[in-house]
Amino acid sequence: MRYFNKYAVIAIAVLVILAGCGDKHDAGQTPLTMRIPHDRTLHGDNLVDNYYWMQDTTRTNKDVLAYVVAENSYAGKALGSIKDLNEEILREMVDRVTTSDGNVSDVIDNYEYYAKTAKDQKYPVYCRKKLGPDTEEEIVLNVNEIVGHHQYFQIKEIEVSPDHRYIAFTVDTLGRQMYSVRIKDTKTGGFLDDTAYPVWTVMWSGDSKYLFYVRTDENAIYRHRLGEQSKNDFRLFQENGEGFFSGIKMTRDKKFMLFTTASETSNESYYLKANNPAGQMKPIRFREEGVKYYTYHHGDKFYYLTNVDGAENFKIMSASDSSPSKNWTDFIEHRDSVSIVCDMSVQGVEFFDNYLLLQERSNDLLKILVIDLVSGNDHYIDFPSDYCTFTTGLNANSDTSVVRFRYESLITPPTVYDYDMGTREFKEIKVQDISGGYDPSEYAYERLEARADDGTMIPISLMYKKDKYIDGSPTPMLLQAYGSYGTRFPATFTTYRLSLLDRGIPIAVAHVRGGGVHGKNWHEQGRLLNKMNTFTDLITCAEYLIAERITSSDKLALFSRGAGGLAVGGVLNMRPDLFAVGILDNPKVDILNYLMDPQAPGVKFHHEEWGNPAIEEQYHYIKSYDPYQNVKAQSYPPILVMSDFYGMRVGYWETAKWVAKLREMKTDDNLLLIRFDMAYPQQGTAAQAKYFRDWALKFAFLLDALDEN
Repeated sequence: MRYFNKYAVIAIAVLVILAGCGDKHDAGQTPLTMRIPHDRTLHGDNLVDNYYWMQDTTRTNKDVLAYVVAENSYAGKALGSIKDLNEEILREMVDRVTTSDGNVSDVIDNYEYYAKTAKDQKYPVYCRKKLGPDTEEEIVLNVNEIVGHHQYFQIKEIEVSPDHRYIAFTVDTLGRQMYSVRIKDTKTGGFLDDTAYPVWTVMWSGDSKYLFYVRTDENAIYRHRLGEQSKNDFRLFQENGEGFFSGIKMTRDKKFMLFTTASETSNESYYLKANNPAGQMKPIRFREEGVKYYTYHHGDKFYYLTNVDGAENFKIMSASDSSPSKNWTDFIEHRDSVSIVCDMSVQGVEFFDNYLLLQERSNDLLKILVIDLVSGNDHYIDFPSDYCTFTTGLNANSDTSVVRFRYESLITPPTVYDYDMGTREFKEIKVQDISGGYDPSEYAYERLEARADDGTMIPISLMYKKDKYIDGSPTPMLLQAYGSYGTRFPATFTTYRLSLLDRGIPIAVAHVRGGGVHGKNWHEQGRLLNKMNTFTDLITCAEYLIAERITSSDKLALFSRGAGGLAVGGVLNMRPDLFAVGILDNPKVDILNYLMDPQAPGVKFHHEEWGNPAIEEQYHYIKSYDPYQNVKAQSYPPILVMSDFYGMRVGYWETAKWVAKLREMKTDDNLLLIRFDMAYPQQGTAAQAKYFRDWALKFAFLLDALDEN
């Protein structure tokens, strides 16, 4: 784990949060906000946006900056009374982080690669050793030596060439997720002049002479020959379709390079032999709306994880690698009650020479099936918890029976295991250290279900500390939700939660439709013209927790961030009476205007998730739940909104406009605060500081609003 100066982080964070603090909730006059009507008509409907002027992509508008300063000053004064609580929680969070350096290595061919960070360094050092006893460590990339004057320096990926001579890495120095490629020659220790920008991901050819990359601004795949200028790079593929994104990868057996373009609903792939990088890539199957497939290679066949022929839970098919487009046959048939893990970022299929590892979900419980490809026998890996997260990591070598994975659950710290698929034996490699100690047996996890109006059972995950929880006695509680993109709320362990759990505040997660708790169908039920289910499911879960006397409306806090903020913002409009406090972190709360903006980043992709306002039916449907469009003259609970002014994923103006309209419309005197973080995106120690700073402020505000401080 990366080292950082714990108490320097505390000092920075407290100074930033508490500047200008005064007496409890004595913030003075709420910031005055200009109302400048902006009219737009679509489908005969006139939209009047009084706060349209706040949207400034350059972030230089003087009126906007004055407003932001006023809001931050107001928030600082209002939060004055929780200074001690905020500092206490922040110190707890930072004190739990160990300064030990015990990273686990990844084995690639006959090398093991790993990262380490010295106590006096801000960035990691990447090293390797040859396998075997008494081998010498070699530093392949010391990030501290190449940062230079950059205040922000994030390495997204590091790719080792097949001959292990070159290290290609992508780096962002502006915090805008626009990466440059750099290449280091480990033999000479120098850096090549070869580069490209802006790049999303890279891949080496099998002979280590070519580097393939996806160019972000063009959504195109290029081939670069080492030693040549990037202007001479050859463009293999150009994606012009709306909402499609390109990707590249090498099969685990290193025989083929795969090139894919995918949207939310369909994709197509091409292949090229790894030993013929200058050849012409060939198609596997052209895109077809609603059909998705992900490609693997083993032996003399291609295998496809696909939903073809209506296999909504996905199945695996195969075809000869001499004619991969023809004669697809079932290898693992579709099953109604079991889904194979599959989304745009994770596909639960891993072929090794003699084994197939398959990640399955049944009723949202993760199972790992191991199939012996020689004998045909199979077995499931036995995990300590049925609600967990399993990450297989690199596992670059295919000629092995041992798979390395990271396991964790909501109450189990990340643990790295080696599992022998032949002998079925576990070997614990490393457990995440938690300074001050942590005993998982003191905490509990339960699975609850709430019945929606249409009869659908909505799962709820509940975690709490055993000696602080009394069943049937309403207790203060935090309820979280997400509900977009088919994303399953991760069953991961985070130490910051302990600051609530140890104070007797259980945390519940509502697995609302639109997420991925029950596979693709669950996503479809909360997408496009079914999106309203996301909001009503969250309301159903809150009502259930209250009816079962697990909590009460005057003790229930609601939180989410990003696209999950859409659900929270919408529900606070629909049923503010259910909640004692709302907290939103960089939420998407101005979704209709975002989807109507053709220049908004990634908007065409998001049309497939939420809809396209250019289509009249979808326009009116989106407007019916949009948090900004549906602010009402009613009482709202205390609300804290966090916004990164220079954040790229969610424009600060979404949060600013929503808060301004809430101030205009709401009928109560409850606190409504927005805190703009004015720092540019950070990396290293500064990013760690922000992480703890934000969570400490959220929890302090929550505890104060629930009168639990």
